[in-house]
Formats: sequence, structure tokens, C-alpha cells
Amino acid sequence: MSDEEKRKSRGKQAMDECHTIKKQPDKNLRKKGSARRLILINTTLEDHQEKTIQRVGFGGLLLVQCWSVSEKLSFWIIKRFDATRSELVIPHRGIIKVDDHAVHKIFGISMGEEHIDYAKNSFADTFEEFYKVFNHENDQKAPSFTEAENWLLGKGKRSDTLWLRYWLEFAISSLLCPTSSTTLCVRAFHAIADSTKITKYNWCRLIVERLIKGITEFNNGGRKSLSGCLLFLTVRCIIILYLDALDTGDLVDQTVKLKPEYQRKSPYVLIQPQMIDEFVSSNMSAGSITMEYK
Repeated sequence: MSDEEKRKSRGKQAMDECHTIKKQPDKNLRKKGSARRLILINTTLEDHQEKTIQRVGFGGLLLVQCWSVSEKLSFWIIKRFDATRSELVIPHRGIIKVDDHAVHKIFGISMGEEHIDYAKNSFADTFEEFYKVFNHENDQKAPSFTEAENWLLGKGKRSDTLWLRYWLEFAISSLLCPTSSTTLCVRAFHAIADSTKITKYNWCRLIVERLIKGITEFNNGGRKSLSGCLLFLTVRCIIILYLDALDTGDLVDQTVKLKPEYQRKSPYVLIQPQMIDEFVSSNMSAGSITMEYK
């Protein structure tokens, strides 16, 4: 049996054993996390700021253009996600691995060797520095997304060093590892406090871990909203299942002019939201989720 046949056989077995998320037709899917604000901020960055972001391993996020994800498509995908195995199990296709290598391929962010401890009380000794850096020493509260966004678009334009911490915290908290909170996450601070060590961490693995946690809690009924980076999971699924079967121009904006340093990067982050919407409309019937591989 060839490797391809083995992969499809395993996918069928997994489907038969019901390792996918059980159907929840009456459950409302409220997604957390959006690239919309980050995309806006990115359009205002100076060249030296973009180069700094690239240097710390997050340059791929400067290319993201998809600011929203179809709720119907998201729901279809999470119902087929096996959190135990960290895999998408797709009818007629089989297994799609969801791991740090997949995140790196799509977003191009740093995948170092050190694990990021994201536990609630880990590195509590850095919390005081977090509040000091973000000017919340008195109330000990994390700044909201709106506050951080306004700073980045205003005072941050005149900052030489502080803006990088704001930008990284904003990207991590609002897009890569979003939760139900609308404030910057203090748990990520210890890993970005020293800019020379940022690339040593496996940020891709963290994104997968938080996504698994979010889908598991949502599926178990513990959350009304789904946290985690659904943009990554959606793009991962579309790439594997459909990109080869479609004209690339239907999904990727071919008119985007890339800077020389990006021309060898993957085009996947250039996927446009309106193109995903059109794709969903043509492949998923109204009132049901029937998207099958053809």
C-alpha cells in the first residue's frame, strides 16, 4: 500500500472511530481574534520598524491580508478537528496535520527550540515589569486592544524601542493566541521582554497549543466563544484541500507588490477574505455544511 493510500485509509478509520468534534447544530460560534486591526497598524509602519519585526521572526505577519474568516467555514473545520491528535480529519481526504511546522509554513514566524510557558501564574515576577512598560503600574490592569492600537498609531510612531513590545503583544493577544479578553496578555510578556531572545522560542507551537485548548473548551461546552487562531486553521485547510484544484488567482491577490525580502515567502498569507467568502458560497449549500473534496 502506497503512502497516499495509507494516509487516506487512516483518515477513514479516524472518521469511523468518531475522533472528530461532535456535531453541535444549536451552538453559536463566536470567534475571538481578528487580523483587521493588526493589518491597519501594519500599513502605518516605517521601513525600519518592518525590518525590526522581521529580525525578531514575525515578518510573515506583515503580509497578512485576510481580516476575517467565514463563520460557516470555521464551524465546518472545527467539527473536523481532532484535538487529541492535533489533526483535521476530512471526509474523502484523510488526515491533515496541525503542528508547529504548518504554522511556520503559513505565517513564517519563529520556530525556535525553547518552549513558551503560557500557564497563568508562570513568570509572575515579570508582571510588575509588564504593567510598568505599558504604563499601568497604579491599577495593575493590562491595556485594552483599543488603548494599544491608539498608542501604536499615535505616540508609538515616535518611540524607538517600546513600540516593538506593543506590536508583539498586540499581534499575539489579538490574532495568534486570542482569548475572550480584549486586553493584552501578560502571559506572553516574559518571552518578548528581551528582543534578543525572541527567536529562541517556538511561537508556532504556542499557537497550536492555544488553538487546541480553545477548540477543546468550546466543544466541551465550557466556552461560548472559540479562542485560538482560526485564521491559521482555515488557511491550512484551504491550502491542503483546494489550492491545487483551483486557479491560484481565485484565492490569492496576484496584484500585491512584494518587497524583495518577501518575494520568496509563501503566498498563503495573501489570501483575501472576499475570496474565501466567494469560495464558501460556491462550495457550501445554504443552511448546511456540505463542503466535500471533489
